[in-house]
Amino acid sequence: MISTNCTSCLSSTFRSLVNSSCTCQPGYYDSGIAQCQSCQYSCLKCSSSASCSSCNSTNQRVYLSGPYCSCMGGYYDISNQQLCGSCSYTCLTCISSSTICLTCPTTRTFDNISSCPCNSGYYDSGHSSCSACSYYCITCSAASTCITCPATRQLNTSLECSCLNSYYDVNNTLNCLACSPLCYLCSNSQACTMCDTANNFRELVGSSCVCPSVYFDASAQGNYTCQKCSYSCTTCISLTRCTSCDITNYRIYNLNTTLCSCSNGYYDDGVDLACIPCPYDCLTCSSGVICLACSSDRYLTNSSRCACNTNYYTNGTLC
Repeated sequence: MISTNCTSCLSSTFRSLVNSSCTCQPGYYDSGIAQCQSCQYSCLKCSSSASCSSCNSTNQRVYLSGPYCSCMGGYYDISNQQLCGSCSYTCLTCISSSTICLTCPTTRTFDNISSCPCNSGYYDSGHSSCSACSYYCITCSAASTCITCPATRQLNTSLECSCLNSYYDVNNTLNCLACSPLCYLCSNSQACTMCDTANNFRELVGSSCVCPSVYFDASAQGNYTCQKCSYSCTTCISLTRCTSCDITNYRIYNLNTTLCSCSNGYYDDGVDLACIPCPYDCLTCSSGVICLACSSDRYLTNSSRCACNTNYYTNGTLC
C-alpha cells in the first residue's frame, strides 16, 4: 500500500511527490514494489507494460488501436524511442525509415521500391504536393523545363515541347492539333503560316497554301502535292483541261481537246509551251518538215511540202 504521508521520494525509484504520495513518474507504472517499472517506450502513461493509458502528442504519438501508442500520420516508429521520426516529405505515411513510404500524397504514385515519385505532368519542388509541369510537358524537372514530350511535340533548345511541323498549339492542351494537310506550318486548322514549297510546290497566299501557275490542285482526290499542268496550259484544273492559254506563245484554247493548241502557222513540239513557226511554205504543219495545208498559190506534194502552183516559181519565201 502506497503511503500518503510522504515528505520526499527516492529518485532511484522513479517516483515523484504528489499530494504527500510518491507516485510513478510519466513513462513508469506501479507494480506494487518500491521501484516503478518502465512502460512500453511508446506510452506517456500506463498501468502495466502490456498497454498504454495515454500518449504524448509532443512526441507525435496518438492512440489509434491496439495496446500501444502509434505514430501520427507523416511519422514513423523508431524502436525503443518515444519520439517518432518524421517521414520524408515525399511520403504520406512511412515505416521503419523516413524514405520507406507506405502511402503517397495525391500528386505522387507509389512505385516498386517504396518511394513516391511525382505523377506524370508534375515535378518535385521540395514539398509534399508536387508542382504541375507546363501544359506541354509529359515530364519535367521544373515548370517550363521539359524532360519528355507527347508524340505531337518535340523538345526544343529551350527545353520546351514545341509542336511538330504541320501541328499547331492549343493553349493549355498537352497534344498539338493537326494543321490542314495543305499547310506546312499553321496557327489553326485552316490558317497556314508556311507552305511546303520544296515538296508540295504550294505558295502562301494570305493564309492559304495554293498551287502556282502551271500546277493544279488535286487535294480533293487526296493528293496534296500540286500536280503539273499539261505543258500547253498557262493554268489548268486537271492534267487534260486548261483554263487559260498563253497567246504570246501563239497558244489558243481548243474546245475539242480542252488543251491549248498552236495557232495556224505554228506547230507543237510536244514539250515546250512556246509554239514553233512552221516552215515558210506551210499554211499549217505538224513539224518543221511536214506541212498539213498550203496557201492558195501552193499545193501539197507527196513529200508533205507546199510547192508553188504551175506557172509560179519560188522567189525566196514567196511564189
